[in-house]
Amino acid sequence: MAICIDKLMSCEPTRRWPFEDICHLVADSSDELHEFAKRLGVSSEWFEPHSKCPYYNLTGNRREAALKLGATEIDLQNIKDRMGEM
Repeated sequence: MAICIDKLMSCEPTRRWPFEDICHLVADSSDELHEFAKRLGVSSEWFEPHSKCPYYNLTGNRREAALKLGATEIDLQNIKDRMGEM
């Protein structure tokens, strides 16, 4: 099973995402993704139920914690390929 995370990117804060950076946490299955997110203490509001590749949006702090818990860094293009574009 693989838990993967892409690089941190700058983003424009919005009402839904009031942060200036973002990255994406993905996994081989939704169950594994939710379990890992729970271990990270990530809000369920950060979950994006994309039909091809569900993911969690993360901040830089959570990204660092995910890497410490064993997430593997991948390129955003790998995630986009799984999703057919975000």
